[in-house]
Amino acid sequence: MKKILVIILALATILSFSACYDDGGRNAQIENDNVDDSVDDETPKQNTSVIRASGTDQGVNWVFYEDGELVISGWSEMGNGNVNASSYDWHDFCDYITKVTITEGVMNISDSAFEGCINLESVYMADTVTEIGDSAFSGCEKLSIIKLSNNLTFMGRSAFQGCNSIRDIKFPVGIEDICGFDYCSGLTSVTIPSGVTDIGVSAFYNCINLSEIYIPETVENIYKNAFDNCTNLTDIYYEGDETAWLAVRGYYTGIQSNGFECIGDFLPDTITVHYNSTMP
Repeated sequence: MKKILVIILALATILSFSACYDDGGRNAQIENDNVDDSVDDETPKQNTSVIRASGTDQGVNWVFYEDGELVISGWSEMGNGNVNASSYDWHDFCDYITKVTITEGVMNISDSAFEGCINLESVYMADTVTEIGDSAFSGCEKLSIIKLSNNLTFMGRSAFQGCNSIRDIKFPVGIEDICGFDYCSGLTSVTIPSGVTDIGVSAFYNCINLSEIYIPETVENIYKNAFDNCTNLTDIYYEGDETAWLAVRGYYTGIQSNGFECIGDFLPDTITVHYNSTMP
């Protein structure tokens, strides 16, 4: 009889212990809640907010959500040429756009597409985007987070003009021409990636807080006004030697004053060029 009683008590204990861990999945859900399921900035989540407006315009589809995100989609090019900011239907909501997501399939961002969106803070581009047009994000004063397409090859003039909240920019490896960051007063350091051949006209013009630039040996041309009026520029780190640098600046062709504010044939004494530098 005692043996039977011991067996019954043991079974009751086992059942009681199991019940603590079999609560319809409640404790399992708690474990899931503790898992960090945050998504990297380069992979934004699908928006589940209320749709405020949507449409098809300039060859792409667009949806504007109540939380401020504008999503551009479609397997096509954006824009039909000769467009300005008012050409885009989504510009009716320009002052309320805080985030722009360009999804896979969209091939470019056309001229002035988001110009003057003063509250835009972040931009995410799928890797199908290869070009950014002139003034595409000009005047977006609060824009501070930019995820460029890894297949971007071209940036138009003044693409990010006056985006004063940009502190740094990570260029994709395959880009060959860099332009469009004039009047970006928030930039303090710029690294031009290896493979770039041209730094375009007024590329970093009037970036008044820019203090250092890293330039790879692959750069062949620094065009007019590229770094003019960068009044705090003190250091240029160049991957090549002095002879190569003078060629890049156009010293041997008589156009040496194009890219920088020069005194005669020479850079101001306030700027030091460090030759044979290692890129960061």
